[in-house]
Amino acid sequence: MTAPVIAPIASDFRPDVGDPARRPVPVRLQADPTPSAFGVLSVPEFLPIPSAVSSILITGNDPAAQGLLAEAGYACSNVAPATCEHRLESLREDVLRRHRRLLDVLQGLRADAAQSVLLASVEARCPDLYDHAQRVARSAASLAQALRLGRGDVGAIRTAALLRDVGKVVMPQSLLGGNGPLDDEEIAILRLQASIGAELLRHVTGFAGVADLVGASRERFDGTGYPAGLAGTEIPIGARIIAVAAAYDTLTAPRACDDPLTHDGATAELVRRAGTQLDPDVVRAWLDLTERARCC
Repeated sequence: MTAPVIAPIASDFRPDVGDPARRPVPVRLQADPTPSAFGVLSVPEFLPIPSAVSSILITGNDPAAQGLLAEAGYACSNVAPATCEHRLESLREDVLRRHRRLLDVLQGLRADAAQSVLLASVEARCPDLYDHAQRVARSAASLAQALRLGRGDVGAIRTAALLRDVGKVVMPQSLLGGNGPLDDEEIAILRLQASIGAELLRHVTGFAGVADLVGASRERFDGTGYPAGLAGTEIPIGARIIAVAAAYDTLTAPRACDDPLTHDGATAELVRRAGTQLDPDVVRAWLDLTERARCC
């Protein structure tokens, strides 16, 4: 009997792209020192599993998959749906608890002090995100200037780009750690980051405009983004600028699992996303800006 596929659960794993008829089964892989790595189980082939994995928890009831894994020499057990729901509820409660704690810290702080607190929190929790935010803020400010926005708007866009990911500070590390694919409900929890980040910033005097940009920075030009499903010019221009700057940096920055794209490769990808994820006019302005920078 052929053993099943497990992928991806680590940076050197890639999602399986074989027979589309394979049946996906969510699983949790028990490893040391990472006790909650997640993977996707399919049949009928088998990718190598890291030696640290000793047991596999199958979400739901799938005796056939459990039998295949047992034959492969892994200790398997099922996780009841009620157990999964309890875990998700615990994640939600953890997010709300961290949110309330950070709100208490921000109460009464001036804008500059609040920004310092929030940036320090991002750096402590997610150092890579902090570096990403610094680069995106510089790029977004330059793009806003190229689009001839006013000084106040440019400053708000720079600040919003810096604080775009503050909502992730309250997220459990299990949702941020890159331990494999998240299920739909975990993705829904993670997507609260935009609304939570905006709410945190609305409690800071003088940050109402910044909060609006942060809250809209995960929207997509075609209306399929979150949290409000805004489309086109319903999305504030500052958020559309930040989206282009963030996409470019994500494509070109060093990553653990993939080589970064070159400038030309990232440019081609931005053009491909224009009209769906990104505002075509802002993408064109970014291409003009970067072309001028390369020529000088």
